[in-house]
Amino acid sequence: MRTIFFFVSFYLCFLSAFYSQQRYIDSLTNLLRSGKEDTNRVNRLNDLGRELAFSDPDTSIILGKQALVLAEKLYRSDVSKPNQKKAASRRVSSTLGNLGAYYWIKADYNNALDNYLKALKIDEDVKYKNGIARHLGNIGMVYFAQNSYEQALEYYFKFLELGIELKNKNYEATSLGNIGNAYCAQADMARVSNDLNKAAILYKKALDFYLQALEIDDQLGNKSGVARHYGNIGSVNSSMAEVSRHNNNETEAKAQLEKAVNYYLLSTKMAEELGNNNLLAIQLGNLGSVYTTQKKYKEASVYLFRALELNTKVSAFSGIKHDYEYLSSLYERSNVTLPDKINNKTLNKEDMRLRSLYYYKKFVEIRDTILSEEKKKELVRKEMNFDFQKKEAATKAEQDKKDAIAKEALKQKEQQRNYFIIGFIITAVLALYIFWGYKQKQRSNQIITSQKILVDTKQKEILDSIHYAQRIQSALLTNNSIWQKISQQHFVFFKPKDIVSGDFYWAFETPDNKSIWAAADCTGHGVPGAFMSMLGNSLLNEIVIENKIYKASEILNRLRAKIILALTKENVSQNDGMDISLCVWDRSNNMLEFSGANNHAVIIRDNTLQKIKGDKMPIGNYHGEEKSFTSNEFKLQNNDTIYLYTDGFADQFGGPKGKKFRYKQLDEHLLTNHASDMSLQAKLLEQTFLTWKGELVQTDDICIIGIKVLT
Repeated sequence: MRTIFFFVSFYLCFLSAFYSQQRYIDSLTNLLRSGKEDTNRVNRLNDLGRELAFSDPDTSIILGKQALVLAEKLYRSDVSKPNQKKAASRRVSSTLGNLGAYYWIKADYNNALDNYLKALKIDEDVKYKNGIARHLGNIGMVYFAQNSYEQALEYYFKFLELGIELKNKNYEATSLGNIGNAYCAQADMARVSNDLNKAAILYKKALDFYLQALEIDDQLGNKSGVARHYGNIGSVNSSMAEVSRHNNNETEAKAQLEKAVNYYLLSTKMAEELGNNNLLAIQLGNLGSVYTTQKKYKEASVYLFRALELNTKVSAFSGIKHDYEYLSSLYERSNVTLPDKINNKTLNKEDMRLRSLYYYKKFVEIRDTILSEEKKKELVRKEMNFDFQKKEAATKAEQDKKDAIAKEALKQKEQQRNYFIIGFIITAVLALYIFWGYKQKQRSNQIITSQKILVDTKQKEILDSIHYAQRIQSALLTNNSIWQKISQQHFVFFKPKDIVSGDFYWAFETPDNKSIWAAADCTGHGVPGAFMSMLGNSLLNEIVIENKIYKASEILNRLRAKIILALTKENVSQNDGMDISLCVWDRSNNMLEFSGANNHAVIIRDNTLQKIKGDKMPIGNYHGEEKSFTSNEFKLQNNDTIYLYTDGFADQFGGPKGKKFRYKQLDEHLLTNHASDMSLQAKLLEQTFLTWKGELVQTDDICIIGIKVLT
């Protein structure tokens, strides 16, 4: 009970002021509908998210993400202005802090910690110490909620140190109370495991920090904090009395119980003055429990029934559980007759025994209900904690993979350069040989001219062949009539690096009202890539059109098998193949099915971008365990926008520093322009690409498909 009340109080200290009036929410909502994309809109999104945090955290998360996208966009526009950069950074870190709080309320501790750490990094970069202090305290809260008390203490002490440096008494009081709670939780664990000496030491530490926090809040006139500290100090003394009784020190136990009663009474009085029924119910129950231990049974009865009445009124099930347990113990241990609050009569001894059993049964019922829910939450917490621990390892592995790919690409470029040098040397030797032959044989200029004509003719024949191959490849690619059937609002942005392309796009409308389309990236580009793309196009026609296979994962499974078989027959490199993303849209139920090989799909709905990730394995030979491709289902709505793309756009070098465009920037571009006409989106993509590339050469083939859902 002490921990629950602490968390609510702590959160309210760091999440900006809340307003309960519904008209305030309505006012903010109306402003958001008509607001411009500026700093005021970020503030309004954050205000509305904080207002709804406890009543509707899911909506708060959506609002927080929208605020973050806009805050980051404004930061990018302000980053070149030194006088605005710090304020823009604080907007981003504050929004991340809000998102972390919303996730904390939902007990999604992995996402909460991720957002708090990002916010901390930003405020550390700009040396904003007030923000750093708040984030340290919040991170400690996340670890505390997962029972990781040592890690929680590490961040709480950092929070305290920074609060002292900033001379912020509120920070000091809050961090001291946090530390007291962490030590108290560790002491409770030690007492339960019967390590009484350790428990006694930890309780004394907790008491010391509670007293320091009490002194500061008393100086500040923070009555809510003072009331909370009184209750915590009373609970520590009550727990220390149990340790003393186990050590057969009854005198010390009695003194500690008297202190507990005094502090509980102080907290109760202040809770009544403040109108804080949650805290009041907790302290009334604590008083009833202590009075039972002191054999003051009539006083215990009065306080416990008051606590039960208050907890029942606010549906505080954890408090009700404790009250039933305390009442069961009271009626079992009492040596005086007590009134019956159920039938309003005085009970005899037998009735009191039955009443004890009655309250114990009620305690067990609520305990089992809460325990069942707690077990579910504990499983979720463990899974989240496990995911978080794996995150750094996964990030490192992903970076190692990218480094290996980059190294392999560099190796291939070096090989291409060597081939060019060898070819140049051979050509030079041939030219010298021809010249030597000319000098030796005294051939006429006519022979030299004829040789030039021959070379030009051969070069023209090769280029003509490649251009003819381009026409063949273009003829094989899906024509516009098929795309019109899928959606009147669509685009295909297709830009080969060379004359022919290793990327290709494909689509088909089935007889039973399903739309299937794909974007693929074959190994290599130019002529070798084009051969592979035509093979992939042909195999998709065979699998889908001829064999009538319409399930996304099964299409990719069969395509992989046929590609491997074809390459094995032709004794082609075992590294050849393709990456692909493929969608199947069933119009009868508006369900989208997606499968991907090293590629994913992007769906934008209501200004929110969501990625459907494919499997991390290619269409071709794979050194890892070969598994069936996954089918991911997504329920579509009218005006959803679906994007498939290969890696060419994101990997293009350019910009002011000659760096890659990156997937994140591509996704942001799509999110910014997704509401525009689809043909305009294609033009904007081309304009953005050409501006980014500048004078640099195109790095790879590019294929991006956009489909707007029109139902």
